Amino acid sequence: MGYKRIYTYFSLILLLIVFGYVITNSRFNKNIKQIEQGVSTENYEKVDIRISLWKNAYIAWKEKPIFGYGIGDAKHQLVKVHKERNITGAVKQNLNVHNQFLETAIQTGIIGLTVLLLVFAIPLYQSIKKKQELLFLFLMICFINFMFESMLQRLAGVSFFAFWYSFLWFMYYNGKPLSKRTSIQGVK
Repeated sequence: MGYKRIYTYFSLILLLIVFGYVITNSRFNKNIKQIEQGVSTENYEKVDIRISLWKNAYIAWKEKPIFGYGIGDAKHQLVKVHKERNITGAVKQNLNVHNQFLETAIQTGIIGLTVLLLVFAIPLYQSIKKKQELLFLFLMICFINFMFESMLQRLAGVSFFAFWYSFLWFMYYNGKPLSKRTSIQGVK
């Protein structure tokens, strides 16, 4: 049995252990128990405020779907929708949408959302085509994270995404890893 197969089995077992830990020891488990006890979909917003935030973001986005509200005005519009729907916790804590795709859609409309999706789609296609596993995994992790967090609303998220995205994208820009390219002096 080769190292690649051992590595795959080890990764799969580790993934299952982490998944089991998350299910048994997290807010996820609490939400599942409340759903099993018969929490209706109307009351589900009380279980996890993200559902309310996502609904409010969608309501705000429907008003200006093409160009959005702009980077600065989107937050004010979202707070307005929170107040209209009486989500006082979101207003009091000044919560963002907790979904980067919805956040971008509110701010820049369908145009900005399309650009953000292309930021993922083009390198994802290239990573599959050129078999660049590290770039593929980074994109998938960020895509999943963007669905549950507004990563690009904080400097740490912007710095992390910009650095690693640029590094991994340009590391393989010609299909060869950095170690196989010629250096500045022409030595291989």
